[in-house]
Amino acid sequence: MKNRENFEELSEQELKEKYLHFKEELFNLRFQVVTGQLSNNSRISVVRKNIARVQTFLTKLESNKIAKGLKEEYEKMISARGIDPKKTPLKLRVAYLKAQISGK
Repeated sequence: MKNRENFEELSEQELKEKYLHFKEELFNLRFQVVTGQLSNNSRISVVRKNIARVQTFLTKLESNKIAKGLKEEYEKMISARGIDPKKTPLKLRVAYLKAQISGK
């Protein structure tokens, strides 16, 4: 696993740049295969796996943003209604949240 790049420390913008770079590299490698210039065919699979890894990290970042936003919205709703989360049952808190989101 020493050949893998570490994408965890990269920002969202850097990950998008890496994604575009790998897509361009894959395009060039495919072009080289057709023209018979590519000597290392395994490079294609490495680049494809790197594209998948970058997409995975981008998806994680996006889902973390959504979860953080929902948590903040939930906390605002709880404080606005004056609900004590420790005393109110989870089922009731979820019902309040669903009603708040749906606008009822």
